[in-house]
Amino acid sequence: MVFTPLPFGSLRDEASLFVRTARLMKRAGMPMFHPSRIVGGLKGILEDPNDTRHVFTLFESMIGPIEVRHVGYFLESPEGRALFAKQPPVVQALTDRERLRKMPEGSLGRAYLAFVESEGISADGLVEASREGRITEHVTSPELAFLREYMRDTHDLWHTLTGYRGDIVGELSLLAFGFAQMGNLGVGFLVVTGLLMSGLAGRPGAKGLVDPRVYQNRDVVIGGFLRGLRARWVPTTDWLALLERPLAEVRRELAVGEAPAYEPVRA
Repeated sequence: MVFTPLPFGSLRDEASLFVRTARLMKRAGMPMFHPSRIVGGLKGILEDPNDTRHVFTLFESMIGPIEVRHVGYFLESPEGRALFAKQPPVVQALTDRERLRKMPEGSLGRAYLAFVESEGISADGLVEASREGRITEHVTSPELAFLREYMRDTHDLWHTLTGYRGDIVGELSLLAFGFAQMGNLGVGFLVVTGLLMSGLAGRPGAKGLVDPRVYQNRDVVIGGFLRGLRARWVPTTDWLALLERPLAEVRRELAVGEAPAYEPVRA
């Protein structure tokens, strides 16, 4: 099995890409690690899994070397450069619910609308949570700032694509999928922590990451990671161009497969 959806270049090319990207990220205010913020982010998540601010804090404090490589690929790939040049207005498009409602039945756009309405969330709500949980307020590289915002703004489209709900099992499964795709160490750490805590410290009636039902659904979470490995590389997807396409067709094109069936576990 190949442990990344991205192809590997020569050792020299990979090392060069990594060094270029790591230097750019450090100069821009996005180093690989912020050790002093890791504990605070994790503590906040354990206290309230629904508070997305702490999730952003943890992920930005544990970027890690794998994501550095994938960030470099995004920035230097033709697809990534095209997205940066295009600057698709993701939040504007995803908050126009009347337009989404007029899209064809079974389309990605209609499925996205059904997801956010059923979860009681919105694209601009995620923007606010990310601002409150950020470690680096201002990223000096326009390309890196665009990538950070694009990944944030399309998060719920990833939910729609994969079929994972906004419950704890669904979020951990999508994070596992995302870890396979981007390699953020904070993401991987949270997935493993969630499974271990629910398995070792879980007790009947407990909520959040110590809910034993999370561990009982470990196959769904692990399956998210495996789906992420098998899928095409999703980050450079031009989502707005796909909104009116049938969801089943988009899933086939991106090789994510059908959504798994599971019982949602709410915090």
